[in-house]
Amino acid sequence: MILVSVDFDYFVRELKSWDWGHSDENGGQAGLYAYKAWYVRYVTSRIDIIKETDPKIHADFEPIQLLSKFRELGLKFNDRTRMMIAESHGEAYHFFKEMQSNVMIHLDAHHDMYDDSDEITCGNWLANLTKIKRGMEIYHVVPKWEREWYPNAKSKEEMFKEISSAIKNEIKQRATIRHVFFEDLPKFNQVVEGIFFCRSGSWTPPHLDQEFIDMLKVFIIGTGILPSNIIELPLIVRNFNMKEIEETRKKFLEAEKMLREKGGMKND
Repeated sequence: MILVSVDFDYFVRELKSWDWGHSDENGGQAGLYAYKAWYVRYVTSRIDIIKETDPKIHADFEPIQLLSKFRELGLKFNDRTRMMIAESHGEAYHFFKEMQSNVMIHLDAHHDMYDDSDEITCGNWLANLTKIKRGMEIYHVVPKWEREWYPNAKSKEEMFKEISSAIKNEIKQRATIRHVFFEDLPKFNQVVEGIFFCRSGSWTPPHLDQEFIDMLKVFIIGTGILPSNIIELPLIVRNFNMKEIEETRKKFLEAEKMLREKGGMKND
């Protein structure tokens, strides 16, 4: 059997130059960063967020294709497969810790092994899991758009080495950790014991929420996972009127341009 962890931010391009701050439930700022901050970003950002984060353009494949991609790896789902849906990845620790398998496929823009302090967070849940599941084999599946984070890396091997350098040696000694692109995953031909999905709303913009939901529907319908085996934690409600936001953004950009022309603002 095998464990699978999917963070929706795997599909959502973000560049460090955009300089977006993030926080998660553990910091008590979920509503601020997953909801309110996105309104400000949509209106004031110098980039077209909808275009620059479009999975059809930037992701390795579209979220709705994930089940078929997993089946190509030989992953199987049956009436014992358990599933959890949550806002934060920190919940994955509690979901996986009692399961038998110690092999993990982890699709995420972040490796989630930044520390192994006792307080479980979205950034260390996987490191903490290695404390109770000794000898874990972890495949951290890195999105290809993340190459833009490592401009000095001349190859994917150099990029993965840089990613690995952020993980403490104590954690590496407890588990076998491989950073790979999806296409580099081996054929597993195993039953999935548990699959975890998180939206990570602090990292993923509201206009993509429907794609997250559609991805889940494909899994629930396509795999036949029993409703009794699905745990669905509440997601932050994000009802955005994108047409209204676009109109507000247009006014903002026009006002900003006018200020620049009058010398009231400096060009970046």
